[in-house]
Amino acid sequence: MKILTVIPWFPSYSPAQWMEGCFQYRQAKKLVDNGHEVVVLTIQKPGRPSSENVDGILVYRFPAYTMPKIRYFIPFFPKLNRLIVDICKRHKIDLIEFFSSDFLTSVPAIYIKKKTGLPVVVVVNGFPGMSWFSGSTIVDTFGYIYTNLIGKRIIKSADGIRLLHSSLRGDLLKLGINGKKAKVRVIHQGVDVNIFHPRSDKSLTRESLGVSEQDFFVLYAGRLVNPVKMKGTDYLIEAVKDLLPQYHNLKLILAGDGDGRKKNEAMASSIKDNVIFTGQRNDIFMLMSAADVVVLTSLSEGCPIVVLEASACGIPVIASRVGGVPDIVEDGKTGIVISPRNITELKQALIKMMNNPLLRVEMGKRARERIEQGFTWDKTCSRLEEFYLELIKQTN
Repeated sequence: MKILTVIPWFPSYSPAQWMEGCFQYRQAKKLVDNGHEVVVLTIQKPGRPSSENVDGILVYRFPAYTMPKIRYFIPFFPKLNRLIVDICKRHKIDLIEFFSSDFLTSVPAIYIKKKTGLPVVVVVNGFPGMSWFSGSTIVDTFGYIYTNLIGKRIIKSADGIRLLHSSLRGDLLKLGINGKKAKVRVIHQGVDVNIFHPRSDKSLTRESLGVSEQDFFVLYAGRLVNPVKMKGTDYLIEAVKDLLPQYHNLKLILAGDGDGRKKNEAMASSIKDNVIFTGQRNDIFMLMSAADVVVLTSLSEGCPIVVLEASACGIPVIASRVGGVPDIVEDGKTGIVISPRNITELKQALIKMMNNPLLRVEMGKRARERIEQGFTWDKTCSRLEEFYLELIKQTN
């Protein structure tokens, strides 16, 4: 099978786990390892050639304008269209995949089948202004307009629609897309279980962070964005403040960076002895394995990779009921799912975890088992191969 993936970003080398394009790289690399040919068409990076081979993945790059601050891409469509048609002919492509519907790089999905005759798949990670929000009223308003005017057309033009989590089915129906014309499949992102796995020796990692064996180590791993409420780190810091008088050994580690870091640090200044900001880390798998619990308090998410990674490390998760979280976390079995913006539920979940070490161990074991059963890259790409081959056969 020969697949062309059109995507806003793709790395020039094997990326660290936190880097943009990591998920897309892992998927493409796994498909190549399975004997398929993957060609990627992505946005030009300064100083990078217009084409290159990245670990067996042929990458072409096209020019685009990047909007400042929000880092949204506006491609030069004539060039993008010519490249898609040319690559399909030159490499005898079997299927075109667009990732994802909320980017203008997927607009050619509306008309490219007429030019190539090939099946088109659109990947959906969320609907701006409907199920995904930035926290900016202006951005979210434009997102809603985009979803209903452009995103909807992109998705309706596809032969196959890949949803990255199951709650997106309801959003499709709200947009009037019932799946009668296109095949719809929920195929989650995968996680590398050879990198993210339980580790028995946690002492060195905890010691390097200033966390003792007696401390209760709560880890937040992700971007520190502005407004801070979108990732819910303000609720998390407030919860820790409220619990510290009773639970003196509570330590919160925030691993990540972003334009909201200073605001987060200011909020945590009164409890700075119990809150540590590490900045961006390439060894996030080590931090996860050493944590007692990983917390995700977002108000909006797609399919959160951090939840997959923590679960693969055998660490229970406390996560907001948003996006793909309910697909990954079995509430009360592999972690605890809480309502967004609910600091009371968050504190109750933390207390439950702190007071029940055996429960944490059992939840962690079941979380790892759940990942092995359905969320490894082997399982994900197997489902993807089946879906794409079905679409190719249907078109031929």
